[in-house]
Amino acid sequence: MMNFNLFGVLLCMFSWTSTSVCQFHSVVVQPGGEVTLRCSNLSRVPVFLHWFKLADGPNPTVIVSMSMSGWSGLNKIQLGRFTMTSNITDLFLNIRSVDFSDTGLYFCGTHTAGNPEIFSATHLKVDDVCDEVTNVSTPILSAVTICLVIFIICLAAKIWILQRAQVCTRTQPQNENLSSDDLHYAAPSFHMKAGSNRKPAAERELETTVYTATR
Repeated sequence: MMNFNLFGVLLCMFSWTSTSVCQFHSVVVQPGGEVTLRCSNLSRVPVFLHWFKLADGPNPTVIVSMSMSGWSGLNKIQLGRFTMTSNITDLFLNIRSVDFSDTGLYFCGTHTAGNPEIFSATHLKVDDVCDEVTNVSTPILSAVTICLVIFIICLAAKIWILQRAQVCTRTQPQNENLSSDDLHYAAPSFHMKAGSNRKPAAERELETTVYTATR
């Protein structure tokens, strides 16, 4: 599909312009809606005025024409879904029940003595609002999804760290109790029986006498 914006500029500058100053506009409408295109009436004499449409092909087609028989009042002509009206200064093209086939470049002007004269060009684009909403919401949903994934990863890492900390906390008291038991086992204490030191007085005196004699 050709670039209508570029073609409109070239159309106004070269191929279809005669003596008029061409104006270029762009309009977006929803399917099933209604739109009115406007262009300035730059004709100086009563002539036939035309609304043309250029779609995919190279040749424009005439949508509706009107004879400007006078310079007063409001002239109107209707052809199907298209209604053309004009006054002294402006031309209008109203399109009802717009569908996707109406997308194209519309321009108005005259065609006198084989010399076309274009007054204005308008690129009409029929676009569904749902597509625009989808195009806008797709990046937002992607960003939200990425944020949720990052949040879930961080939450899982935090839970893992907390579980590891709880395991370490439970293991440490057991190790301390085990070390204390080992210490008591390594340093046993032995106590003499109380009855072993109870000897008869005669034996203790004899031992003392023997010890003194030895010295």
